[in-house]
Amino acid sequence: MTKRQSESNEGWQNHLTHQEICPKNRSHPSVRDLRIFEHAVELETPRVRVACPHCGPKRELRGWLDPYARVTKRLAESVSRLCAVMSIRHVADYFGLNGKTVKNIDKRSLERRLGPVDLKGVTVIGMDEFAIQRSHRYAMVVIEPARKRVLWVGRERSREGIRPFFTLLGPEGCAALEAGVPRDLVELGLWVAREYCSTPARGLELVLPPGTQTARGQTAARTETVAVATVGATAALEAGSSGLGPGYSAPASFAYLGTRYFHEYGIPPEEGKRMLAKIAVKNHHNGSLNPKAHFQNELTIEQVVNAPIVAWPLGLYDCCGVSDGASVAVVTRADMAKSFRDDPIYIKSMQICTGARQGAMRQDYDFVNMDENGIGSGRAYEEAGVKDPRKEISIAEVHDCVSVHEMIVYEDLRFTKRGGAREDITAGAFQLGGGLPAHTGRRVQCFADPPRGGGESRVFVM
Repeated sequence: MTKRQSESNEGWQNHLTHQEICPKNRSHPSVRDLRIFEHAVELETPRVRVACPHCGPKRELRGWLDPYARVTKRLAESVSRLCAVMSIRHVADYFGLNGKTVKNIDKRSLERRLGPVDLKGVTVIGMDEFAIQRSHRYAMVVIEPARKRVLWVGRERSREGIRPFFTLLGPEGCAALEAGVPRDLVELGLWVAREYCSTPARGLELVLPPGTQTARGQTAARTETVAVATVGATAALEAGSSGLGPGYSAPASFAYLGTRYFHEYGIPPEEGKRMLAKIAVKNHHNGSLNPKAHFQNELTIEQVVNAPIVAWPLGLYDCCGVSDGASVAVVTRADMAKSFRDDPIYIKSMQICTGARQGAMRQDYDFVNMDENGIGSGRAYEEAGVKDPRKEISIAEVHDCVSVHEMIVYEDLRFTKRGGAREDITAGAFQLGGGLPAHTGRRVQCFADPPRGGGESRVFVM
């Protein structure tokens, strides 16, 4: 029996009797197969349609080829495996296939592997948008934060675009639903909470950006929050990735500093978290003394330690609020300053130093300091004539969006020795009345953190 006959019999084995309909029903499509070394392989595979008295006209079947497919099953399997670790464009270039072909193979593979999404037990969802094309075209994604999985993706950022998900969820699923959306989609969030959430007030309580620092009210009441991974991070979550790359949140990026600092200097994690809590307690106390502070609630160490975790070791009270704000400065020459007011602020040095996300680009980065802080402060000290910052500087206002960054800044700006922040924080060196008070009246945890107005306003506060 020839190979041609063997293949034909394999295709007809389920038919008791068969005959070729007519010669015109023969086809000779070329099928792509795996390469042999650097050589591309195309198979000429004559196929016929047969007449079966039981099933009617049927196309000849091949066990190694899906119906109407132009690539073999083993090539499709190789393509789907590479798509898990490479972009569709790179996979298409590697195999010499059309990008749409690769995309369709990957889509069918995902459908077989993942199957339909199970929406049973879904009570909390998060929604966000992501760009799919240029010209500001966006799609919507719905995720379940508790199980870290994508539930649904739609191609429109609108009510009608998101409605099919709730139709799929059904009335019973919507009855117990709570939703969270980014702040730039508040209007859509209000509509979702009103139309579908069983408890709209709770649904609005969770209106948060993915991985956000949480803006708090003026009371000490606890508010449960959900930190949601951004679109495209599903594979990283499943693989246990550190998250250094597109999609990682601000608290998470600073959390690396804390865990690494504890490891580097032999600090037990629980003790390290209490050390950070002392910074938060100090700053909230100082903020409570400022009538313009957004949040004026004093905290205890236990409240900070037991607060909901945003990105360990950073809890709710370790992170700054999020708010809008602005500041304006009138800048003039020093010899003219007193013609405007009697108490001008004189700037002895101003430096700008930027980096390139060293943690993601350098293998030797230690995660216990920020080079930009050290370089910028060193230049400022030199220009201002400061030799010993700890003794010559009487008050400090530094960037402190999270507690651990303030601790790192103490060492970067040479307010304390490397690894010495723990001792000075415990001794109260940076509290009011300490040797070098830090954040005596303005703290971004209490004032929130408008990025462009925050730095300038620190100068006014001092």
